[in-house]
Amino acid sequence: MLALAPVLLLGACGGGGAELGEPIEPPEGWEAVGGVTQTTASEVMTRGAQGLYVAAGRAVYRSANGEDWTALAPLPADVEAASLIEIDGQPWAGGYNNAGVYRLPAGATAWREDASGLAGLGARTVLGLAVRGRQLFAATAGSGLYRRELDQAAGWVADRQGIPSNLSWNVESVAEHQGRVIAGAGGNGNLYIRTGDSLTWREVAYETFNGEALFLWSFFDDGDALLAAGNRRLYRSTDAGETWTVVFGYPRYVSRARFAATDTAIYVMLTTSIDTRILRSTDGGLSWNPAVENLQGVQGYDIGILQSTLFLAHQNGFWRTTLQP
Repeated sequence: MLALAPVLLLGACGGGGAELGEPIEPPEGWEAVGGVTQTTASEVMTRGAQGLYVAAGRAVYRSANGEDWTALAPLPADVEAASLIEIDGQPWAGGYNNAGVYRLPAGATAWREDASGLAGLGARTVLGLAVRGRQLFAATAGSGLYRRELDQAAGWVADRQGIPSNLSWNVESVAEHQGRVIAGAGGNGNLYIRTGDSLTWREVAYETFNGEALFLWSFFDDGDALLAAGNRRLYRSTDAGETWTVVFGYPRYVSRARFAATDTAIYVMLTTSIDTRILRSTDGGLSWNPAVENLQGVQGYDIGILQSTLFLAHQNGFWRTTLQP
C-alpha cells in the first residue's frame, strides 16, 4: 500500500452522544490515548516520515511509535487546524475561519504564517493540502484552489481555471495521484483533474447527478487505483480518475469520511448522524466489511494507523484499538 494521500477535513459533525469536548468512556476494545488531551475535540491527523500527527484545537502532537506523544508548539491563538500535512519533515496546517496556513520549521518554537496570496472570500479557510512534486495545493472554502511553489519565496497564487465559479469555488477534497492533482468540488457528481503542467482543471463526472447532493470528502492513493469516499458511496478508479465505479453504498448519509491503511488493508471511517463506522478492504477497495463494531453516538473526525494500531479522533477525544490480522 502507498501512503495516505493528504485530504481535507470539514467542520465539526453534529449528532447524538456527549456534548462537544466532554470526555466519554471508550467502548470495549478501545482505550483513550495517554499524553493527548481528551477534553478538546481532536480533529485532524496525518501520517508522515516523522510519525503520526494529531491536532486537537490549537494543540498539535506527534508520535513515532503510537505510545509516546510529543506536544509540538501550539498553533497561534484562535487558529484551529482543519488540515495537516508533513513536508520535508515539517508539519504544515491549514486553518478554519480564515486562519490561513502555518508551518513549523525544524527547531522552531512557534508556527510561522505562510498565507501570502490567499485572498478572496474563504481563501484563508484551508480545508485540504496536497503536494505534487515541489508544488503545494490548498483547497479552500469559497475561493477554489491555490498553489504554492515550495522552493520559491513567492506566496500562493489562485489555481482554479476550469472550475466553474457557480460552484461557489468550494473544494471539499484534494489529492495527488500518478502525477495528477484531483479535487472534489461542487456537490454535483463532478471532480476536477489537473494534469502535467496544464494550468486548467478538467471536469470529470464520477456519478450522474440526479438532484441529490454528491460530495467527495476524501481520496486514497492505492498506487494503481484511486479511491474516493463521498457522502453517499465509495468509488474506485483504475485510470487516474477518468472513470469511476461505485464499490460500496452507505445505508445512511455520511457527513465525513477518511482513509488510512496498513501494508495489507485499507480502512475507511464513515461518520453518520448517529454513529461512526470503520470498514476494511483487503482487495484494493473492491469489497468492504466492518473492521470494528459501529461506534454508537460517536462523531468521528479522522483515523490514522501506526504500528498495527488504529487511532480515532472524534468529538470527545482520541482513542485507539489494536487491529486484528
